[in-house]
Amino acid sequence: MSTGAQRKRSQNPKSPGAVEARDLGDARQPFDVRRYYDENTRALVRFGQGRSQGAIHRAVFGPGVSNDAEALHYVEDQIATRLPSGDGAAPRLVDLGCGVGASLCYLASRREIRGTGVTLSPVQAALGEARIRAQGLGERLTCVVGDYNRLPDGLVADAAYAIESFVHGSTPERFFAESARVLEPGGALFVCDDFLADAASRARLPDADWLERFRFGWHVNTLLSEPEAVKLARHAGLSHVETLDFSSDLALGRPRDRAIAALVGLLGRLPARSTYYRMLYGGHALQHALKRGWLRYLMLVFRRDGGVRC
Repeated sequence: MSTGAQRKRSQNPKSPGAVEARDLGDARQPFDVRRYYDENTRALVRFGQGRSQGAIHRAVFGPGVSNDAEALHYVEDQIATRLPSGDGAAPRLVDLGCGVGASLCYLASRREIRGTGVTLSPVQAALGEARIRAQGLGERLTCVVGDYNRLPDGLVADAAYAIESFVHGSTPERFFAESARVLEPGGALFVCDDFLADAASRARLPDADWLERFRFGWHVNTLLSEPEAVKLARHAGLSHVETLDFSSDLALGRPRDRAIAALVGLLGRLPARSTYYRMLYGGHALQHALKRGWLRYLMLVFRRDGGVRC
């Protein structure tokens, strides 16, 4: 899509306050996230920031972090300290977009949990199951192919979390509804991802152009502001407890990032058929949006309201 076309679309957006899946002002079909991860997971694990830990998410150099390994698990550590007690029983967790199971395995090393990881990608599910078996956690953890917007019947959890997977879903209202359905009353939901600092960015240049590049490159189907996400969660019976802002604790502008910026500056959007290059292209746009303050890297914490599960 040309820059001129992007500008034309941005000048005639939907209401900036509207809560819409993939709401960047277009009605295209959702990106094929399953194919994206089937094709790129092995490269992400091998070359990504979290390759030493199997993590397919960003490192957060928050308070008390002294090395890269701790930074890669900072988000999981925040989840671990906020897990419900489970009345003495091992808390039951669901990882909504589990990648190769690295977060589940790490949490199982810190807490006596039982967990289910859900991923659209058969490649990720196979790698996740292999990781679980290799770490001797097969009796406590499992990784299955599935959709967090249509979770398996009979699945019940004390807590659920989504680390950098929420933006891939095309129906955020279904995400929250399904999360509420499987959570026990009082159960916790953690959503760590990129959120719009200002919903008006969808219509404002140059913000909208850079957000479109991020959306295109990273297969982003949903990009909401914090208030929009909280509103959808509330409609699903999930109360907002707190928001943690990790934006200032990200490692932006590393040598690798500068090299990618130079490559993207040279090639632009030309090699769009390569999903790996698209990922680099989108990551460059994401870093720019974070630096400019258009996006924030947040963890939203919710509690399932009391009463009978839906």
